[in-house]
Amino acid sequence: MELKKAPPPVADINVTPMVDVMLVLLIIFMVITPMLTKGVSVDMVKTRNP
Repeated sequence: MELKKAPPPVADINVTPMVDVMLVLLIIFMVITPMLTKGVSVDMVKTRNP
């Protein structure tokens, strides 16, 4: 009588937590970006054309 071997386990990576973290980071950047553009003032250097 021949014994059947069990199939090897499939090594799948669970990407659901990574997707959750990426979506949270995306939402944070979408909320913070408009706040950063309003708070930055830049003084441009004036140049003279010869």
